[in-house]
Amino acid sequence: MTKRALLRGVVALVLTAVFLPAVRPAHAATAAIGQFYAGCGNFSVDVAVSGTTDDGGGQDRFWYSVTDATGKKLYDEYATRQVNTTAGSLVVNLSYDADGVADGAPTQNPIKIRVLELDNKNTLGAELASATYDAPCLPPSNNANRHGLFAPPKNIMGTITGVTALFQAPNSGQLNLTAKPGAEHQVIYRNADGTWVAIFIGGNDLVWIPAAAINTYLPGVPVQPTRIDGSSLTVTTPANIAPSAPTGVTGRILVDGLRLRKEPNSRAEIITSIPFGTTVPVLGRNAARTFLKVDFNGTVGWVSSGFVRLSSGRLSALPVVS
Repeated sequence: MTKRALLRGVVALVLTAVFLPAVRPAHAATAAIGQFYAGCGNFSVDVAVSGTTDDGGGQDRFWYSVTDATGKKLYDEYATRQVNTTAGSLVVNLSYDADGVADGAPTQNPIKIRVLELDNKNTLGAELASATYDAPCLPPSNNANRHGLFAPPKNIMGTITGVTALFQAPNSGQLNLTAKPGAEHQVIYRNADGTWVAIFIGGNDLVWIPAAAINTYLPGVPVQPTRIDGSSLTVTTPANIAPSAPTGVTGRILVDGLRLRKEPNSRAEIITSIPFGTTVPVLGRNAARTFLKVDFNGTVGWVSSGFVRLSSGRLSALPVVS
């Protein structure tokens, strides 16, 4: 081969290397972000992530990151997804500080959420998905790609039983607003002991009320999450649910202050009282048919059957439970 031919071959090889597309490493996961809302203290998002690459133990590793326009970190979360599995997560009003670090409020719009790939050494890689929103408490950037209301899907509904004040958090931050008796609202979360619930009244921020102020099926309401991944508005194994399975029958309380007791007899300890007109799930009856086992906002106990109107069926058809 002549020197000229060899030179032509080297040049062709260099040009091929320059113009061929670069080989890119496979993404550690794939992701998609639907609704996104960002405030100055919390955010809401629905996101789906699919595992594609085994980073160890059959799990694909990835990272959630929320920052403001200056790059200030607001929220971080490490997560994994089983390979060949897709799972969605939905969280409403998650605090920026829920990751355990108090970073303070954002300083410049837009607020950005990203899903980032991780490799088997937990090194951050490419951005898999992102979304931006202008927090209402900051000057708008006018270039966010998510806007308007974050509307959580309807799951559990409840009816307000009396005039009650609205709060920013359980038992704190009382607002100059009230909920009216008879109003129906979505119940989104409850606190850990079931004494407060968060309801959706039409804005981007949830408000909290005492659980006793709303007639709802509390065991079906999830506890407010502290992370994005795995969050949902459904409960697979309801907390505080009675050992007896619900019958599908409800009962309407016919007197005001009907006593809810620990045992099915009139001398048993009184747990609480149930307001007139409240509708409660009926879990069963005692053998004598004198008491019904009911669930009042997550508290299970016994009430006198003579003061309850069943929604369907006969008292004798209910299962006998203990």
